[in-house]
Amino acid sequence: MTLRQRYRLYRSRARKYRQKARHYSRAATRNRQKARRTLERIQANKGPDAAVRWALAQVGTVEQPNGSNWGPKISDWIKASGYSYGVPWCQCFVNAAAVKGGARQLKTGYTPYVLAGKDGYRRIHPGEATRGDFVFFKWPGVSNDSCDHVGILTGPPRNGLVQSVEGNTSPGNAGSQNNGQGVYLRSRPTSVVAGYVRPPYRKR
Repeated sequence: MTLRQRYRLYRSRARKYRQKARHYSRAATRNRQKARRTLERIQANKGPDAAVRWALAQVGTVEQPNGSNWGPKISDWIKASGYSYGVPWCQCFVNAAAVKGGARQLKTGYTPYVLAGKDGYRRIHPGEATRGDFVFFKWPGVSNDSCDHVGILTGPPRNGLVQSVEGNTSPGNAGSQNNGQGVYLRSRPTSVVAGYVRPPYRKR
């Protein structure tokens, strides 16, 4: 390859990277705006309302550096769940949200453990699921575990969809869904839901 050909290849790749970065930035901005609108509809209260309001206020928090499973706020959530190092932190995030609603702190970041209904966190029927409950997701080929990811519901499932605030995910369908870089408000089909768990809030 000649020097000119290499230069053209470099410029082409750089242009693609810039386009991808702009797309990602726009998706993140739209996600924060949607979270703000949802936050405005939920009144401050104890229990699940307080948990979800807190979770929505965290939308846009990202790892520093990207891909580290660490950073401001994120490291606090991870440590509160019992770890002194970076781990996939979707469960650690919803643990922190539940604490804001008056539930006791879970000392685990392992989603299958929580999905099984442990430590007062009770697995519930899909028809019972509502705001403040944990929603667990499972995608084909990701792992052999019972679930791969978790979020906290902003409301009951509707029209075959669930809306939840999720940590350690991406703002859209591009990027990792279960080991992304930030906190985002997501809508997903109920077909990928593995189950629901209700935290032991003080008041519902």
